[in-house]
Amino acid sequence: MKPINWIIYIFIFIIFISQAHSLAVTGKKLRHHIQFEPGYTQEDTYQITNNEGYTSDYLIHTFYRTGADLSPYITITPERIQNVANQKSASFTVKLELPDKIDHPGRSLTWVKVDIDNTQGGGIRAVPSVAVSYYVYVLYPTKYITWSFNAPNMNVNEKKNFSVQVENLGEPTINTIYADISVVNLESNQTIQNIKTNTATNFESWDKITLLAEFDSTNLDPGNYKAIATLNYDGDTDIKESNFRIGSKNVEILNFTKKFELDAINKFDIIIESAWNTQISNIYADIIIYDLETNKELKKFKSLNTDLKPWEKKTLEAFFDTSGLEKKEYKAVINLNYEGASTRSEGIIKVDENINAETVEEIPGKFKLNLRAIITPMNILILLLIIFIIINIILAVGYFKRQPPKPPAEPIDPAVIDHINELRKKYNDNYIKEMMLKKGWSKEKVDRALKQASKKR
Repeated sequence: MKPINWIIYIFIFIIFISQAHSLAVTGKKLRHHIQFEPGYTQEDTYQITNNEGYTSDYLIHTFYRTGADLSPYITITPERIQNVANQKSASFTVKLELPDKIDHPGRSLTWVKVDIDNTQGGGIRAVPSVAVSYYVYVLYPTKYITWSFNAPNMNVNEKKNFSVQVENLGEPTINTIYADISVVNLESNQTIQNIKTNTATNFESWDKITLLAEFDSTNLDPGNYKAIATLNYDGDTDIKESNFRIGSKNVEILNFTKKFELDAINKFDIIIESAWNTQISNIYADIIIYDLETNKELKKFKSLNTDLKPWEKKTLEAFFDTSGLEKKEYKAVINLNYEGASTRSEGIIKVDENINAETVEEIPGKFKLNLRAIITPMNILILLLIIFIIINIILAVGYFKRQPPKPPAEPIDPAVIDHINELRKKYNDNYIKEMMLKKGWSKEKVDRALKQASKKR
């Protein structure tokens, strides 16, 4: 791509980012979900923050999206805000007043949009906008439910719950609701189990429930399955399906590299896949190379270690040094090891010249001292700086050690000590200390005198 094209793309990206952040609206909530009630009222206050870089005017208005148009029930105050300086804010309120009835059942969405008013200024300016969402949900006059069904992946000899999530969006109360679930093996197309969820009663409008059915995979074969749920509610039914897998603790070897360059370190890729619904850790492979004619072991090496998430497919890396081998075919045996289990695979590989195999200079993880990489001008400067700092620390420590000791404290006259002990017969130490300070004694000397007088008592 030409440099000029990159400049254009970067310029467009900068404009896009600047527009996305040039206007911000904040409030307690920017997305409201409201269950319809006759005469329902709600009032919210929002802040507009101007990040345009210049003073701007704003228009606030409703914008119909879907369902019933809620615009007639929304009052915005004010609908236009003028002269908001850069990095300053202004507020507006939105009042929602629902009528006694909305004839459109289901979900209705109307936005309250904030746009930059570009009608007063000249020139071309970007016009970013943001919106607050008001969702109003109206019950259906007849029985109406929404539901989902989930059958989770699991392992052999494991129990898990199949779940049915249901919400009643109709006005009538549903007396009873439950689901029958059939489990089908997708390989044989045979039903292997029939189970049933718990039953819910008096399922009222707006209620949400979860129906559960326990599925036991004990003694089942690993593989792909399908669960078919039939939801039953007051004589009505609906059907949903969910595919799932039952796993066994097994890691499959799907493929591995077959061609290698002579006298080189080659990447030996092993493609593996987990058939287990739980993470498998510390997976590695032992690879042995044999002579095809004599079956003599010629090379043996290990792969790097890896982990596999449930059902994950990954490439396990190993490195094969072909030095000392001839240009011909060999047998490769791979033993994959993981958490006390193993998988074996073998195949014919070929070592030759100029076959476009992927090679590396050295095997990752092996230590090799590279003096050329270590001795660089930058590293030398860093080393000299460290030595300079250490020398200065040593000199500083030596300097402080050579400092002369502090002179001994001035001795206290024994007569003063005796006088203090005489005064203690009439006065407390605080009074004596206060009188000595007034006579010009330092606090340190007074404390020493009192301490020595106490020892002489």
